[in-house]
Amino acid sequence: MKVAIIHLSDFHIKSWDHFEFEKIEGIVSSLNTLGKVDEYIIAFSGDLANSGAVNEYKKSRFLFGHLISKIKQKNNNKFLHHLY
Repeated sequence: MKVAIIHLSDFHIKSWDHFEFEKIEGIVSSLNTLGKVDEYIIAFSGDLANSGAVNEYKKSRFLFGHLISKIKQKNNNKFLHHLY
């Protein structure tokens, strides 16, 4: 079984920034270099939000949901673990 641990840190998401989707796509496309992976584990450390505003945390939750969904699609909808 091949397991990939994806460690992400310090996104500093801003409520007004629209470039995060490009970052998510870049993360997902970089996983192609790993070949076939049976399971993914995402660990996030550091700051999610830039200033701690409620809308930044809401956007963070949405973006991480999008990232998890994209990785699941890549992995035949298999479950993956996430820690944050």
